[in-house]
Amino acid sequence: MSKANTLVEILGSTYKIACPPEEADAVKKAAVYLNNKLSEVKESSGLDEKRAAIITALNLSLIHISEP
Repeated sequence: MSKANTLVEILGSTYKIACPPEEADAVKKAAVYLNNKLSEVKESSGLDEKRAAIITALNLSLIHISEP
């Protein structure tokens, strides 16, 4: 399986993500979703980026494990 580099931006930083070409669009959509959630948590709580990332990860994990 070949991999390509996909560029995404999260909280103003650009990241190069290696993924199969057919997953590039999904990775970009996931990055936009994550960026939005991180921004919401950061703005509403006043937390620094590291703490906002941890709270966001916990929130997303709770949503994931709560789904049937």
